[in-house]
Amino acid sequence: MAENINELLETRNRLTGELRSMLDAWEEKTSNATSEFDRKACGELREKCSKLEVDLDKLEAKIDLEGRKARLAKTEARGQEPVIDTRGAMNRGGVDGEKAYAERYAKAMANFDLGALTRMRDERATTTTGTSNAPIPLEYQNRIITKIREATVMRQLCTVRNVGADQRIFVEGSTLPTAYKVSENSDITESDPSFAAPIAVADYIWGVNMSWSKAYRQDAVAGIEWLMDRGSLALALKLEDEMINSASAPTGLLATIQAGQKVPATGSAGTIADIGADDVIDLYFKCPPQYRTDPSCRFLLQDGLLKALRKLKYSGSGEYIWKPSERYSDIRDGIPGTLFSAAYSICQSMPAPTTASVGSQPIVFGPFRYIECYDRDSGVDMILDPYTNAQALRTRVIMSFRTDFVNTMPDAFASIVL
Repeated sequence: MAENINELLETRNRLTGELRSMLDAWEEKTSNATSEFDRKACGELREKCSKLEVDLDKLEAKIDLEGRKARLAKTEARGQEPVIDTRGAMNRGGVDGEKAYAERYAKAMANFDLGALTRMRDERATTTTGTSNAPIPLEYQNRIITKIREATVMRQLCTVRNVGADQRIFVEGSTLPTAYKVSENSDITESDPSFAAPIAVADYIWGVNMSWSKAYRQDAVAGIEWLMDRGSLALALKLEDEMINSASAPTGLLATIQAGQKVPATGSAGTIADIGADDVIDLYFKCPPQYRTDPSCRFLLQDGLLKALRKLKYSGSGEYIWKPSERYSDIRDGIPGTLFSAAYSICQSMPAPTTASVGSQPIVFGPFRYIECYDRDSGVDMILDPYTNAQALRTRVIMSFRTDFVNTMPDAFASIVL
């Protein structure tokens, strides 16, 4: 194998010398710098040089592959677990290394092999939240994030970003710069817009602690994949509930709606029946007009409340306020209707119609793209703990997800308050 690498290196040196000679000869003949070659050289000469460069790229790839094979052979000869350079494979745009890493990770988790996980962590040289865990494979991260998105209405509506560290967001204040009608040769008076206090993007962790029995490990067909699916769903439901109802940092949507943006329900008993058609109209117009035309502007409510709203009628005409699509029948085709031309989304984390009480906000209207989620890069992790419940032949698998969410435009959202 070493001889093969030496042959490849010799060929690379020969081709590199040929390419350098061709460029030097052209530079001397034309008195142009080498940097001008691609623009000024004749087509035939450029084609020869391009072919040499392609051959060199192929040789570099072969040399790299043979080098990794040689390192792997030495490792196996020492009786150690094969070391796979997964970070290098990803940086080169390859997938073989990452796929092999995922297979090793699943095997180590299934066998409770903390030694293998430790070696994998050292190979990746990536910071993790657990001292005995390798970084979770990219394939598993994507699977978990996809599941969280699919099960979370809010994350489907909001803007989701990836960040590497804490940061601050500057948002517009109440004062705009002053604009002027300007005559020829006149000066424009300087003025500055105001900014509200910057919004801090922090780092919050949501986690779930699951128990994995020895019998499950030995008998389950899906194995760790099923465990990730259940854990991701639990994280998604908890995260969505926090995004809507949390009263502490990070603050949920309902807690950010200002007093002036809350429409009191017609009735005062604190029930869904207190909401009238006029209340929904008032809610619609509480959202500033520049945001009402935003494609992300919609109503957010529970399924039971939508049912109640569909039965509301205008007091004069007796016509339903909920409008099915003009082109389709919602009964025949299942096409959602609209409330005052605005779409709606059903979210079961909104206050439930059957338990709503005085002061609750069962329906919100606004442009949801201004609610931004900031997922931390490599923020998905799994920690294996085979010791705590060892007497019961059970292993803990702790899944965590690091993110933050911020309502960057609270003035644009309105709600009906019971």
